[in-house]
Amino acid sequence: MAQKESRIARITRLTAERFPSFGGAKIDNPFSPIQPVFAFGVDIEKVVRFVLSKRNATERAKRDKIGNDARDISYTSELLKPLSSKALGEIERLGRNDAHRRLKEKIYPFSQLNYATREKLLHLPISWLHEGAQWQLNTRKPAVLLLR
Repeated sequence: MAQKESRIARITRLTAERFPSFGGAKIDNPFSPIQPVFAFGVDIEKVVRFVLSKRNATERAKRDKIGNDARDISYTSELLKPLSSKALGEIERLGRNDAHRRLKEKIYPFSQLNYATREKLLHLPISWLHEGAQWQLNTRKPAVLLLR
């Protein structure tokens, strides 16, 4: 019964065929014990495994990056709930450095927040602060104004 060629074996075989300068012999039978090898003595299969593992690691890192999903914005919005509408409008206009400075020094519009809340906000991305302030302002508007 014939065995199915694995993904790694297929990529290794195709690499050896595509790049004969690596020193790999063309292999007609992918299940033969002869492994394609670079001219330098490096196993092509090990290189293929390394490249695939690095690609998987970078893709995993991209997936794990911080994003702006609704849960993050609503959480930030709840932290900003004690602030007035005027203060929330001010937060939307703040730049990155100015927002961090005002959070650290307890300057308006963050002066009404307690220490623990300001510390939490200090470690969040500024885009979350802006969008959280906007979210909080939108929840305070009457439904009639939202329809316009």
